[in-house]
Amino acid sequence: MRVRSVVVALSVLVTVGCGATAPVGEPSAPEAAAPAGPVAAAAVAVLLAPQSFDVGAGPEWSTATAYSCLQACALLFGGASADWACSTSATEVDHLGWYSRFGSSENCGPTGTPLAEDFNPGGSYQVAGVSAYVNDWCFAGEGSINYCHAVVVAPPPPPPPTPAGDEDEDADDDAGREPHQRRPPRHGDHGRDRHHQPDHGQRR
Repeated sequence: MRVRSVVVALSVLVTVGCGATAPVGEPSAPEAAAPAGPVAAAAVAVLLAPQSFDVGAGPEWSTATAYSCLQACALLFGGASADWACSTSATEVDHLGWYSRFGSSENCGPTGTPLAEDFNPGGSYQVAGVSAYVNDWCFAGEGSINYCHAVVVAPPPPPPPTPAGDEDEDADDDAGREPHQRRPPRHGDHGRDRHHQPDHGQRR
């Protein structure tokens, strides 16, 4: 009886981890169920290797137009503002840019305070007072480099094909055949010719 009691006790508990025990046969935590059927992937925005420009390489302040960083990217590298994402970094996108302010270098790089990538009061530089592309207080070659990351939307991959059943495959095969080329009836198919039925020993 003592041996049998020990065997029963060992069959009830098993060691889990470091000293913890759990009953044998007790279900573990359920895993997350996989979604049924194919899941369509969403379109993904892909950032390509960035282009860059120096704020101070822009037109002379007295005749310059005020540009946001996004507008300057589109002006210099093509496309529309929505095709770009601005950054003060070449390796990550912070959606900020360096700007020259009329009479001040407070928003110039690399130690100033960057502004939003779409910041633009509009109009000329003399009226707006700030631009991401103008030859004024952000002197060229002194670290006011804005990076333009092209945003490309990659289409989602097509869903995997759904396997068809045997009946659908037979229907598809027969649909393109001439009547004399169609699949012969399988054993047990309904509609067999009655003249081919066995007599089962019936007498006339």
